[in-house]
Amino acid sequence: MLVTILSSQYRFVRRLTNDPGLVVYETVDAGNRPMGTAKFRSAKVVRADQPYNRFEVDLTIDRPE
Repeated sequence: MLVTILSSQYRFVRRLTNDPGLVVYETVDAGNRPMGTAKFRSAKVVRADQPYNRFEVDLTIDRPE
């Protein structure tokens, strides 16, 4: 759901990485400068009693100038 919102409202697109455990989405401005990054990685430890901690998410969206 988060990726759908980022893609539709902020034009994030997936970027390929050499790390198979990392999924990266980025967005750029009109001058092709990076404006935001979303990184998703599987958690190192997944616990049955914490179903919402399956992923580590790092999201950065810069304010346009």
